[in-house]
Amino acid sequence: MVNEYIVLDLETTGLDPANDKIIEIGAVKIRDDSVIDEFSAFVNPGISIPDNISKLTGIIDSDVANAASLDEVQPGLVDFVDTLPIVGQFISFDMGFLYENNIRFTNQIIDTRDLAMIILPTLSSYSLASLVTYLEIDNTNPHKALSDAKATADVFIKLKTLIRELDIKSQLMISLLAERSNSDLSIFFNQEVHANELFATGNKFDQLKVLKNNINDSEIPEIDKIEFDYSLSDIFEKLHDNKYPLMYEHREGQVELSNEILSILQNGGRLLSEAGPGLGKSLAYLLAACHFSLNRGEKVVISTHRNNLQNQLFNKEYQLAKELVNDLSSYSDFRVSVLKGRQNYLCLNYFAEILTQVDELDSDTFRFYSRIAVWMEMTKFGDYSEINLNKKERFLWLAINANDADCLQNSKRHNVFGQCFLYKARTAADDSNIIIINHSLLIANSINNENVLPHFDNLILDEAHQLHNVAATQLAESINLIEIQKYISRNIIASMFDFRKKIFDASLAGSDPKSLEMSVKDTQAECENAIAFLRTQIKSLQSNFDELTSNLKFFNSTDHDLPIVNSLISHEQWLDSIDIAKKIASYLNKISNKINSHLNILETNSIKDDSYKNKLKSFVLLLDSKCSLIEDTMLPNKKNYLICLTSSMNNVGFIVRPNDISQSIEKLVYNEKNAIIALSATLKAYKGNNYDYKFIAEEIGLQDAKTLTIKSPYDYKSNVLALAIKNIAEPSNHDYVNDLAESISSIATLLKGQCLVLFTSNDTLERTYHKLTGDHESDVVYLAQGIDGQPFQLLRKFQDNPNSVLMGTASFWDGVDIPNNYLKCVIMTRLPFSVPSDPIVLASTMNIDNPFPDYQLPSAVLKFRQGFGRLIRGSNDKGIFVLLDSRLSTKSYGHAFESSLDDVDLMKVENQELPLLIEKWTLNDN
Repeated sequence: MVNEYIVLDLETTGLDPANDKIIEIGAVKIRDDSVIDEFSAFVNPGISIPDNISKLTGIIDSDVANAASLDEVQPGLVDFVDTLPIVGQFISFDMGFLYENNIRFTNQIIDTRDLAMIILPTLSSYSLASLVTYLEIDNTNPHKALSDAKATADVFIKLKTLIRELDIKSQLMISLLAERSNSDLSIFFNQEVHANELFATGNKFDQLKVLKNNINDSEIPEIDKIEFDYSLSDIFEKLHDNKYPLMYEHREGQVELSNEILSILQNGGRLLSEAGPGLGKSLAYLLAACHFSLNRGEKVVISTHRNNLQNQLFNKEYQLAKELVNDLSSYSDFRVSVLKGRQNYLCLNYFAEILTQVDELDSDTFRFYSRIAVWMEMTKFGDYSEINLNKKERFLWLAINANDADCLQNSKRHNVFGQCFLYKARTAADDSNIIIINHSLLIANSINNENVLPHFDNLILDEAHQLHNVAATQLAESINLIEIQKYISRNIIASMFDFRKKIFDASLAGSDPKSLEMSVKDTQAECENAIAFLRTQIKSLQSNFDELTSNLKFFNSTDHDLPIVNSLISHEQWLDSIDIAKKIASYLNKISNKINSHLNILETNSIKDDSYKNKLKSFVLLLDSKCSLIEDTMLPNKKNYLICLTSSMNNVGFIVRPNDISQSIEKLVYNEKNAIIALSATLKAYKGNNYDYKFIAEEIGLQDAKTLTIKSPYDYKSNVLALAIKNIAEPSNHDYVNDLAESISSIATLLKGQCLVLFTSNDTLERTYHKLTGDHESDVVYLAQGIDGQPFQLLRKFQDNPNSVLMGTASFWDGVDIPNNYLKCVIMTRLPFSVPSDPIVLASTMNIDNPFPDYQLPSAVLKFRQGFGRLIRGSNDKGIFVLLDSRLSTKSYGHAFESSLDDVDLMKVENQELPLLIEKWTLNDN
């Protein structure tokens, strides 16, 4: 067993091995988990060290001026490393620089980042700084090569210890996976885990099944109805007790909202309520739901848009509510559960199948499945939001999640490794007072009759302004020919090959092998013909799509969905596409009938291969649903649907969208419920001359609801400087991006970062970002969505670096909370009107006579208010709001936006006035 390692770290002048240079090398030698030797050298790079690198590392030109060149340092480094395994944090970076400089080791390479991702699967970050903090390791001089090498060595030693302490079932699973991988990572794990010693004989998978099923799942008692003789005022008053951890601030509006919600729950009805930021609406509705459920013994479902709000409700407000109930009544069994869509949960059976496969695993795939093997022994819920997955891992997750149509109906079949996580979540929801879900699950459960949710009569919708768009996305149905083609090839034909191998096995004794062989062979041939048929239709539809879009002025070449509206309805290529749809429906019907015949033969022969039969039955359901969509919806060309022709690398076919979303929500979701309560910080908007709930009520099907408005307790008038620029260039002007960049740079420089810039266009964001970062050196760091990372990564970077500016599009307008007054300024680059050609917008406006005043303007006002709402997130927050769009001053509809900001004085100013106004505000604030 290897017990000696080299831990290596480099400091460089930049991130590009081809153009940047090494300036310092640090390495330590480990034997038996102790450091026994070290190597350290400055390297003369032959170029000046950039200022930002000197700030980061503390290394300046004079430190390396008299240092040896890399060629001179190389022999000593090579001798020190010898043939020992090389360990490092994100070691591919260091090895890339060495390789570029002709220092090419063939040693085993081990990345501590990869090890940590496996052993500590739930960490939010795997940077060296995060690991040393979590593992309580001292790194006194970060970004110095030797210091980082020593810190990495300590991390490595601790991770090795944690491997030996892993649950034996995790070790056994990693051992099974390592047998199918030749990566350095798998070789290292195979020598470290002691499962090999404990299970040296016998089938490891069979032994694993015994271990996994030797666990008793505790039963959850049913929901109780108790006498809870306390008013909501009593509960809120109890929050003044010193024992409660949060500093509770009494707000009349919060108590009023909570009482109104309780009244609706008790008496039935519908409520639309705009509760301003800082009111504490989530605690208000949770306490009302708690009071109602305890006294009536009825469930309340709370639906939110964002997963992080689900987690906050469960981890914060619920824990507080539970403690309050226990203090007041000595009742400790008040239960709240979080329930998500199937795809969020790990399927133990699918993961078991992964462990029994024989195909070789690359390093990334081995790492992912090993992470799951460790995590599944730690997790209570099996919810993948507990682990931080990268893009490739999210793709691999698709193969092991619980998105199986008969999972809940056949829970006993899903018990290879113990009770299914989804089944446990559903059972917990059955026995809970309150169930917290998201809008996607709420709609999907109703559309697909999934029965993930138990029956309920009381629904609270938080972030209700998002429900319409979620429903519009969920209600859209697609016919993706590429997806069907892949499904036939990878699932159906592959299963038929496997089944044919079993036909003459003893397990199928008593059947008629010849008739079975003939049936499966004929069905397989029909499926292979279907792949060729679909390939032809895909080419024809792609050709029609290209022809239809070639002369359209409004069509963006990056879009993949073409709404069939106006003159396109009678276009030759669209009529040809309709004929293709008819052919597809006819052919899919033919395949469906053939598979049903094959299933009948399987039944006649009493075949008990449920896995094979269930795959075929699921495929028949898929084919029948696509045929029905074409024949019953597309071909009749009803005016209550918008049809899109779609063409991209992974999707060619049709998308069908209903245009009356509110009617669908009413029918599928509300349907005779006792109470429907819809809340948000932003629900009111201008429609016509009125600023009220009419628009949102029509959007989400609550036209007959009672309304209640409770203003935010925040003092916007005193705490916000709001400016709208009158003289900025229009997007059609070639100076537009320059104007944006100059204004953003001016504001960011004055405030030393701490700005959030909201864009309505990815293209404008990218061009502005490159203008800001390419013109000159700046102390401000610009972080752009899609360039510097995904939203959750950028938020972390933004909070870690106080001199940064965050630049984002759609996902940053709503639901982003930046606490502790990190954010000093929100800059909005444009009024957030939807693109008129967007399919959801087109579907929603098909039957509206005046789309701009009746849909686009109120939608934009709501989004404008949401964007503004990012600024003040606490009672002590102060900040600046800047709108870089002259239309608020020049267009008649500008007043709709201006007057939608309650208690805010929005000043219309010239661009050149900005610096002075901001400087004056900042001085007064200080």
